[in-house]
Amino acid sequence: MTKRNLTFLAMAFFFFSATLFAQKKNSYSRMHGRLGGNINVVGNFQRNGSRMDGSYSYNLYINDSLTHLSHIVTLYGDIDKHNNVIFKQYPANDTTIAGLFTDSRFTGSWHGSDSTILPFDLSKTYTKGSIPLNVFYLHSGKELASGHQSSPSAEIELTLIYPKNSVLVSKAVSDSVKKFIRKQFFGQSKSGELPEDLLAKSEQNFYNQFNELNSHWKNNHKLGFNMEKKEQVLVIFNGYNLLCLQYKKRGYAGRGNPMEHISYDIIDLRNGKKLTPENIFKPDAKLSITKLINKKIRENNGLSEKESLKKIGFFYDSIPISRNMAFNGNGISFVYNVYDLAPPAMGIQKIFLPFSEIGIYIRSSSVLYPLSR
Repeated sequence: MTKRNLTFLAMAFFFFSATLFAQKKNSYSRMHGRLGGNINVVGNFQRNGSRMDGSYSYNLYINDSLTHLSHIVTLYGDIDKHNNVIFKQYPANDTTIAGLFTDSRFTGSWHGSDSTILPFDLSKTYTKGSIPLNVFYLHSGKELASGHQSSPSAEIELTLIYPKNSVLVSKAVSDSVKKFIRKQFFGQSKSGELPEDLLAKSEQNFYNQFNELNSHWKNNHKLGFNMEKKEQVLVIFNGYNLLCLQYKKRGYAGRGNPMEHISYDIIDLRNGKKLTPENIFKPDAKLSITKLINKKIRENNGLSEKESLKKIGFFYDSIPISRNMAFNGNGISFVYNVYDLAPPAMGIQKIFLPFSEIGIYIRSSSVLYPLSR
């Protein structure tokens, strides 16, 4: 494999040279082990240089049979040059996870908000029903006119997750996962293009747009526009024939506040198909799920079931089922981005419905069915 995914030399067709950032270690690891000696834990951890992202869930068993998973806990943190990492939970609370992290093992202590301390030991493990993945990373920046005090500047940071070849999943399933990732991350691309080339093309297009946006500045050195693009694929869940990916996008062009967008793919690793409301829920469940979503969104915003959503800024009084869904271990989140339901001031809306409420509506043929019991 080439190192272009890490270092990307400035390209000759740029009129102005890009400032490339130092090479960083980037990796993804699916790990399994025990917390406190008797709690089975599965985690997903991504390292981008000194930054760490992750998540974990624990399995609940009765007589060696899985009953259900816990809610997936989201983590963020930093790692130093000695591989010491400190994770915090998101949303923020007093729980921290600290230890020694390598690509193959993570050991340390879980510190609860009530001062409980539990040891943990996790090892890199891919089992049937999971898929090995690679990380490809690009980070660069440039000024339109290097050294000029008022020069517009641009920065791009891309973190791409992409399937490895593996005996755990068929080529057809792996190709299907790649297709979904390319569609979300790049819009459209040819199936044979390498991840490194896809990132390079995205970088090229970004700087071409930057030059175009600032073409007038070259003449008068006034009203320049800075640009920023940050996109990241995160693994939320990878196991039990289920892959959940999160795509975080943050963009800025000109002035004002950056725009953020979060989307998800939940993919059935048995057949490579994306989960949708139609293939998750029973045909007669639409009305019931819609009612639960509308009840929850009113609760989240401090409204009674009869109060209008429009009066606090929503575009609609009745919220439809979102096709942007995330698997949360013990339920599903329906995600609505800015302008889907409301203006930016209302933020991204996430409606979580636990399996205890929606499990009865899930098709018995769905990959989610065993996890929803």
